[in-house]
Amino acid sequence: MNADLLKTGSGVLLALLLLALLAQVISPPLQEASNPIIFPRTRDVNRTAARQAAIAEITQGLQLPTDTAHAKQWRRVLNLMKWTAYQEPDGVAPLKRLLELDEFPDDTRRLLFETIHAVYPTQFSAEMTTAVNRETDPRRFCMAASWLLREADHAHAVRHALSAILTRRFPEWPQEPRFEALHAALQQPLRDVLSERPPLRDLLDAPFDHRPVIYSFQRLDRAYQGRAVVRKPDGTFVRDTHHKILSVAQLARAVNDLPGTITNGNSPQGIFEVRSFGRSRIAAIGPTPTIVLGLPGEYDKTWTSERYRALLPESWHGYWPIYEAWWAGQAGRFEIIAHGTTKDPHHWREHPFYPNTPSHGCLTALETWDSGNGQRLISEQARLVDALKRAGGTPGWLVLIVLDAQRKHVTPLEVQTLIQR
Repeated sequence: MNADLLKTGSGVLLALLLLALLAQVISPPLQEASNPIIFPRTRDVNRTAARQAAIAEITQGLQLPTDTAHAKQWRRVLNLMKWTAYQEPDGVAPLKRLLELDEFPDDTRRLLFETIHAVYPTQFSAEMTTAVNRETDPRRFCMAASWLLREADHAHAVRHALSAILTRRFPEWPQEPRFEALHAALQQPLRDVLSERPPLRDLLDAPFDHRPVIYSFQRLDRAYQGRAVVRKPDGTFVRDTHHKILSVAQLARAVNDLPGTITNGNSPQGIFEVRSFGRSRIAAIGPTPTIVLGLPGEYDKTWTSERYRALLPESWHGYWPIYEAWWAGQAGRFEIIAHGTTKDPHHWREHPFYPNTPSHGCLTALETWDSGNGQRLISEQARLVDALKRAGGTPGWLVLIVLDAQRKHVTPLEVQTLIQR
């Protein structure tokens, strides 16, 4: 298994080349030959070395004693497993033993739940069932419930049982934003609620204080890539050189695929503040400018639910999924931004969003890099930053909308049709 995981292979390289060429057809790359952006960590030789070192460390680390004395070392191993999508069969048993340690530090236990959610989608049914009956921490309870819901999907009996456990064990659940969001999802699967989504036109025409607005259109299954567009204060949309509505490929999926109200989970649906442009020091984000976002209450403590609702058109006031960003802000999520990526896409080569890469809940715009010299080839993030500047810059808004449950990427033509309808 190790050799297969590390093998690049001509087929993978060819697929990456074809995807890069397709991205250029859909979204012309920036012309930056005169001032190229180079990021050495994206060179194939560096990525291969990093993969080899990570897998060696994981393999060795899984032999650690499963006790609290080694919590720090286990954090390192769990993080590596999560970010390499490395499903080592021998990892199931030690992770199950770690779950039995009630005295494990909270941050390490939370990371354990994250890693299980990210890497092992089918092997922990009994343990997650135990967790929803024992966990007292709201975040970990919701993580365990999410794991069970993802496995059961439409199973009414599972949703009914989880709802009963939630209301029995946490009678004050309406005062906890993560429980509020979970309770709503337990009453009716989001897949069904999407059929009741209010008219998109109303949201596209909402004034939003006459500031620039980024609309990020996503699928229910975040493994499929969405697209973002920018609306100017006058209500028109930024267009490309062919006079078509400019849209960029944008992924709203967390590496753990947890709900948006959970820290490090998927980008939550709803309204964000667009606060400023920035530069990240995090190597995995890279050198391309970022767009700094704020959840309601993250930076401005004067936010109220009434203010949030007032930004929405009246037809959307009763549609609970659009309040996920509100609940996430109230739950204390922070530092969600829109950014590019220098992560090694090889780890997720079997996922639909490849060659884009997941995050800790940020909005990741597709970027590709030359495997030989590390030069940036395509940057959807740079195109998004440029479009926002053309629309007036900051401050503004970002509105993330789940369109439907189709299992395919949102396309430029689809976005064009949605907006012009």
